[in-house]
Amino acid sequence: MTEEQELGLKGKGAEIVRIEALDKLVEKYISLRDKRAELSRRESEAKAALIDGMHEHSEQLSRPDGSLVYSFDETTVSLIIGDEKLKIETSFNDN
Repeated sequence: MTEEQELGLKGKGAEIVRIEALDKLVEKYISLRDKRAELSRRESEAKAALIDGMHEHSEQLSRPDGSLVYSFDETTVSLIIGDEKLKIETSFNDN
């Protein structure tokens, strides 16, 4: 006996509707959402580690305005002190 039958519910909206195509779409969405959430967590951890690393090397990276700047290959990482705003710029040469 279904829950609706046990409760005596009848009529439109009271019965459970199953649509296989929607089930698959829901599962796909949930899978992607969960992967994004995991990537966001890992990105936050990597960002925090980068900020900590820049602080550890602040004597070498310090600029007159108080920011910390590090260049690596074609990437420049800037950390604005106080706000702890991290800015990453990548420039590619079109040779």
